[in-house]
Amino acid sequence: MSYLLVKGKRFDIVRVFKNKKNISAKVDNNVVTLIFPRRISKADYEKFYALMIDKIRRRIEKNINIYYSENDKLLEILDLQEFTFNRELFKIHFHKLRILKSSGRDIYLNRDLDIDEIRKKIIKFLELYFLDWIKQYVYDLNKNLGFEYKKLTLKYLKSKWGHCTVDNDILINLKLLNGDRKILDYIIVHELCHTKIKNHSKDFWDTVCNNYPNYIEVEKRLKSNPPRLFV
Repeated sequence: MSYLLVKGKRFDIVRVFKNKKNISAKVDNNVVTLIFPRRISKADYEKFYALMIDKIRRRIEKNINIYYSENDKLLEILDLQEFTFNRELFKIHFHKLRILKSSGRDIYLNRDLDIDEIRKKIIKFLELYFLDWIKQYVYDLNKNLGFEYKKLTLKYLKSKWGHCTVDNDILINLKLLNGDRKILDYIIVHELCHTKIKNHSKDFWDTVCNNYPNYIEVEKRLKSNPPRLFV
């Protein structure tokens, strides 16, 4: 497999061909995925492959601390058989059943599962475990703000920190619970403001500023040191 080496970190390169017109790329868990149109010519493929790799390399070099492998950190956690999330300590136990079991902060997993399966099961456990916690947290934060929202969901997301639907359902990224509380508060306020204004117009940012005056400083902190699933 081809790979990209940036400042000592290895990023495997995966090439995907789809029935689409545009060329795109993404980086996730130390894997660079390049997506090309299925009917791209060999000359265009070679040209744009080199351009995309150079672009990705520069992006990673600029934000090297952001690109790390959650699975690498998870392997360390599995060796320790414990980890901290949202300031709570969780213990990992291995058993023979191929199902996820839990009791309080004890997580029971089958060691024969591959690392991606284990990661997905731990994420599912954390989403359920902290759902009531985030509901109460948002409710308390919103007491003095007075926004009206409907359903609230906690979910692991790769590409966004939160979301507000047209029906004013709010989704919060699980990873935010594992970071700076100021960042969590800002994202919650950001999504609450979307219950009134669905776009990112000047009126929206004025509303954000009125409810969270130092949001620009917190946004910079979010970009420079984003919350991680495993720390």
